[in-house]
Amino acid sequence: MAKISETLQHPILLVLIPAALGLAGTLYSTANKSTPTDKNVSEAEKIFWASIQPPNESEEKYCAYLEQYPKGEFVKLALPNCSAALEAKQAAEEQATELAQQKAEAQAAAKEAAEAAAEAAKEAAQQ
Repeated sequence: MAKISETLQHPILLVLIPAALGLAGTLYSTANKSTPTDKNVSEAEKIFWASIQPPNESEEKYCAYLEQYPKGEFVKLALPNCSAALEAKQAAEEQATELAQQKAEAQAAAKEAAEAAAEAAKEAAQQ
């Protein structure tokens, strides 16, 4: 009897037996459910929501949550964060556009100055 007890307490068996029993239960329960239940969907939503909370927080993830769960439990919490992300993105795009316009204007001014300098040099050379 002591030998059987020692064998059952082997570290590998202590991990494998409960894991095998748990896996069998999971396989049985998933094989008998052809469609997800509301509880499963709710759990998936809760897992998604937990994944975007600090320290993994990202405003774009709040927008992804709203796309995935437009009528979800956390919509009221996600909306302000997603709105902030969209506003920040729009502000960054506007700033990039403004900088591009300033760069184009600077290049045009530099080209005009170079052409004026070349014209002045040409006139000086002719005199």
